[in-house]
Amino acid sequence: NGHAKVFQDDKVAIIDSSGQKVFPAIFQDVGIYAGNLIPIKKRGKWGYADLEVDLAIPYQFESAENFRDSVAIVQKDGKFFLIDTLGHPIFDSAYNNLEYLGNLLVVKDSLIGVIDRTGLELVPLNYQSIDKIDNKVVRLTSPNGTVDYFNYLTNRFIWRQD
Repeated sequence: NGHAKVFQDDKVAIIDSSGQKVFPAIFQDVGIYAGNLIPIKKRGKWGYADLEVDLAIPYQFESAENFRDSVAIVQKDGKFFLIDTLGHPIFDSAYNNLEYLGNLLVVKDSLIGVIDRTGLELVPLNYQSIDKIDNKVVRLTSPNGTVDYFNYLTNRFIWRQD
């Protein structure tokens, strides 16, 4: 998107396409320069800075992804959850892993399921694996080997093996 990370000694800066620094080389790492809040890492923890390089969300996370539609996946104390642009958790639950599946989230604990961005469970955490079939359908395999298919664009099962 017209920006690049550059490394100076053991710090990371962001430059634009003309080579001008957008973010100074004061961070251990920087996320993708997109949106109004950028993930930044300092002293081993991630936080978020605004476009003026002011700290917007304090350094407190073990990992931090870029915001998507005003929410971001972060990790704290070994658990994953969503935060809003003020750094507040979106829902109470924390998981062993969260990954985007379109606009939904795949929950990976001991079993796998799908939740929406409010934490509402759309696919119960009853599956051992999830495989993307195409740009709208995933195959869910349960521990006993049954297979279900879920359309994550319409948030509906299209086949459930009973």
